[in-house]
Amino acid sequence: MESIINKLYSLLSRGTSRKYLRALALLAFSWSLYKSWRIINFLEGNLIRKPRNLRVRYGEGTFAVVADPLTPVGRSFCVELARRSFNLILVGSDKEKLESLAEECNVINQKLEVKILIFDIQKANDETYYDLLFSHIKHLNISILVANNVSHNQDSFLSMQSQDISNILLKDCYATLFLFRKVIPSMLGRNAPSGVILISGYRQWTRKVLSPAISGASAFRQFLAASLGIEYSDKLDVLVVKPFEVEGEIVFEEKLPEPAAPVVHILRKHDSKNMPNGLSESGVGRLTKKQSRHHQSEETEALRIVEKKSEITQVDKNEEKVMPKIMDYQHVPFWRRVSANAFVVACLEKLSFEKETYGHWKHEFVSLFLNK
Repeated sequence: MESIINKLYSLLSRGTSRKYLRALALLAFSWSLYKSWRIINFLEGNLIRKPRNLRVRYGEGTFAVVADPLTPVGRSFCVELARRSFNLILVGSDKEKLESLAEECNVINQKLEVKILIFDIQKANDETYYDLLFSHIKHLNISILVANNVSHNQDSFLSMQSQDISNILLKDCYATLFLFRKVIPSMLGRNAPSGVILISGYRQWTRKVLSPAISGASAFRQFLAASLGIEYSDKLDVLVVKPFEVEGEIVFEEKLPEPAAPVVHILRKHDSKNMPNGLSESGVGRLTKKQSRHHQSEETEALRIVEKKSEITQVDKNEEKVMPKIMDYQHVPFWRRVSANAFVVACLEKLSFEKETYGHWKHEFVSLFLNK
C-alpha cells in the first residue's frame, strides 16, 4: 500500500494526467469505506448488539474446560462461567491454588461441579500423557473450551536460554495442539454447538518489538484456532482473542541482578591496624596461647562462611532467577485501563458472533487507529 501511494505521489508531483488523479481518488475512497466499515462494526458489536444467552446456546449444566485458570484472566473466566451455571474443568499445575479456586467458584454457585486436572508442562509434547490425563473427563458433556495458556517472556531472542524457548513451545504450542486434539472431538459429537475461546497472546500498547519466540507461538495459536473455526464452522464457535494489556497480567519478565559476593574480613598477621590490644605486626608473637587459639578459631569460622557463601553464589549463577513484573495501573489512562473481569465478560459476549476480536471495547477502539 505504501509503495502504491509513493508511486502515485511521484506521478502527481511530475504533473500527471487526470487518470492518475482518478486512481488516487478511488484509492482514498476505498480506504475511507474500509475505515467506515470498521467503525460501524465497532459500534454495532459493542453498543447495539445484544449478547446471546450462552446457557441456551451451549446447554445449561454442561462443562467448560479452562486451561491455565490461575492467571487473572483465567480466574475471571472461571468466575463468569460459574455465574452462568457452567460446570468447570480446571487444567493447571498448582493443586492447592486450583482447589482454592474451585472453592471460590462453589461459593458463587453451590450446585457447581468442579473437576481438577493437574498438568505437567514437561510432558506437554507426549500425546500418550494427554490420553491418560483426559481419560477422566472424556465421558463429560464439554461445551466450552478456553485456551488461556499463554507465555509472557519478553526477552530478546538471543538473550533467552534454550530452556526458556523450550518452555514456550511446550506451553503455547504443544499444549494447545494436543488440548484441541483431545477435547474438541467430544465437543463435535454434541447435538448443540460448542464454543472455543483462544487467547493468542498479550501485546503491549507501545511499539516495542515482541520476542520472536512469543510472536511465533502466538501466530501458531492464532492460525490453528482460526483454521479449526473454518473447518468446523457448523459445529464450533471459535473466537480468537488478540488483546492488548489487561490489569494484573504479567507484562514481561525481569531478571534479578546477581547477589554481590559476601565480604568477610579475616584477621591475618600482616593486618597490623586490626591487631588486638594495639599490638603491631612484630608483636604478634607475644599473643598469649588463649588469644592465639581464639583468633585461629575466628579465622577458621570466617573461612567456612566464605566457602558456604561462595557455594550459594555459584548455585545462583547457574540457576537464573526470574521475577514477573506487573504494570502499575494507577497512573494508566482510563482508555487503556481494562480489568480482567471486564475483558472476560466482553469476550463471552462476542462468542458465537465474531471470529477475531481484541477483547474489550477499549482495545477495539484503539485498534481502529493503530491499523491492527
